Amino acid sequence: MANKGVIFAILLVCLFATMMSMHLAEAACVDDCLPQCLDQWSGVSDLECRRACIKGCEGMPLGGT
Repeated sequence: MANKGVIFAILLVCLFATMMSMHLAEAACVDDCLPQCLDQWSGVSDLECRRACIKGCEGMPLGGT
């Protein structure tokens, strides 16, 4: 039987990989959202659109929608 340290390390790596994947999915969501926001709302700053996109994409499930 493997010792608890090895099992804990494997779980930690899996958790880290999942968090990174979620972060990348959110970043891709924001990248898709930003040009659409700027096209749809003329006169809105890039920063305002970015904030709205980040808020809308927070905690987005993997795979996106």
